[in-house]
Amino acid sequence: MSNETADTLKQIRDQERHQCKLDRQRVTWLLKAIQNGEVESFYHNLTADTMPWDMALRQIAKLQDVPVEFQKAFQSAWIATKCIPLKTRNHSILCAALRTMFPLYTGPAVRLFRGAGFNEFRRRQYSLSWTDDRATAERFARDYSGLLHGSVVLETVAPAAAIIAKIEYPEPWTNSEREEILREHPNTRFDEYHDEREFLVDRRELGTVTVAQQFHRPAGAT
Repeated sequence: MSNETADTLKQIRDQERHQCKLDRQRVTWLLKAIQNGEVESFYHNLTADTMPWDMALRQIAKLQDVPVEFQKAFQSAWIATKCIPLKTRNHSILCAALRTMFPLYTGPAVRLFRGAGFNEFRRRQYSLSWTDDRATAERFARDYSGLLHGSVVLETVAPAAAIIAKIEYPEPWTNSEREEILREHPNTRFDEYHDEREFLVDRRELGTVTVAQQFHRPAGAT
């Protein structure tokens, strides 16, 4: 091995160690925010692009009796980012962490729908977000119809054990509230999801999942 190659490998290893140290620090800050009762700091860390989610969720899953104000902050971060599940591939750890950070679901079994790519159904690798409103699922399925094998509306009766949470969205902004915010912050974007009627579901607890409707890829789609 040449000296140049050895130096390059050493630099890579040093960078990896430095990144790992930063990741551990970020997770430590997140947990300390809970310990110290710092809800705003907790939310800020959750919504930071630099949060190492695999590491963070492993630690969150170990928590017990999380104060309700931190559960609410986590739910707000979940709604605001809409991408936390995309940042980890470990479904079991993600579900365990969500059961810690969302209030326990105590309702009945629910007939649920999900709009998804056909490959998701073929692989049985269903993601978390489902809805009890078929029209909402159809809207998502139509959005995904350009995928290689088209898209589907999935249907299942989810037992209570499969339902992690029913998302409770904040009240929608009124027109006057929007106008007031836009006067001070003209570029504000209002992302609201009240009509999605979203449930978070652990696919491992589901029974039969069927295709309620299929959308084929449009001719000429690339």
